[in-house]
Amino acid sequence: MALLRATLLVFFTLVGLRVVVGLQSAPDTHPPEWRLYLPAAAAVAVFVTSGIPRLVGLIAITNVILSELGVNQNTIGAGVHTRFVPWNRISSAEIWTDATGKPEHQVITFFERDLALISVAVDQASRVGEVETYLRSRGLQVGTRQ
Repeated sequence: MALLRATLLVFFTLVGLRVVVGLQSAPDTHPPEWRLYLPAAAAVAVFVTSGIPRLVGLIAITNVILSELGVNQNTIGAGVHTRFVPWNRISSAEIWTDATGKPEHQVITFFERDLALISVAVDQASRVGEVETYLRSRGLQVGTRQ
């Protein structure tokens, strides 16, 4: 129902804009004919309310927070996903380089015994050092692999 309301709102906004353009008294103003404009306005309204949100949903944005309580991973994309792992579940961490894409980036994987809980890509090498220092200050074993 909300999608229908939003679609109708966009549609009637576009129709209102067409009416305003049609009311102008300039002799060389020729808005499109109604028989062309109404289907185009309907298509634009459907795309704005359905197509754009679906396209945005294809892009995932992830935010990782290291707090006093644990590791919190929030992802916004096709939906909103939150994952939290408290420090008492994390036994170790491993820093490694992912060379599958260009550019290469460093990844930190948090483990509970031998089970990988969360893997986080870090965009700057300087940040990896800061995170490693923080993890060691929490008493975690931090290893590296090539």
